[in-house]
Amino acid sequence: MDNGVLSSWAAPAAAAVVADGLTAQARLGIYRHHVLTTLTAALQATFPVVCRLVDERFFAYAADQYIR
Repeated sequence: MDNGVLSSWAAPAAAAVVADGLTAQARLGIYRHHVLTTLTAALQATFPVVCRLVDERFFAYAADQYIR
């Protein structure tokens, strides 16, 4: 995802976000964190045995890399 919300460069999306107390980049950072956390939890729920076999920390790392 080169210019989407999950990328570190989200200028097109930031232009559409209203900065009300937080900058647009900070608001997108909150959304990005929520998306990554939710998708990682979905993968853990789908593959619980793999998560136990490889350790939860490694699974979270691998899920993060897969999602990005």
